[in-house]
Amino acid sequence: MSDHPQQTAQAGQIPGPAPVQNPRLPAGLHPRLLSEEEAAAYCGLSLGNFRTRAGEVFPAPIRVGRRRLYDIHALDKAIDALSGLNQSERKGWDI
Repeated sequence: MSDHPQQTAQAGQIPGPAPVQNPRLPAGLHPRLLSEEEAAAYCGLSLGNFRTRAGEVFPAPIRVGRRRLYDIHALDKAIDALSGLNQSERKGWDI
């Protein structure tokens, strides 16, 4: 077992950061919605930098009461768009 923060990539997959583990959830079950702090950490940004770009580069938060939550799938799509990964589908490239 590795102490490395990234998951082991399977054939044909790009490794990514390990999901955020919420201590209130059973082991292996990860939240779909992240707090602002968790979303910033997931994207590798400071909280201030993330807040500046939320709603522009990154998706706007989902408001639940007073909480601002971020969908991890929407964050992944935004990161894919920034890195150019989603362009491979348009150009017909094999990854």
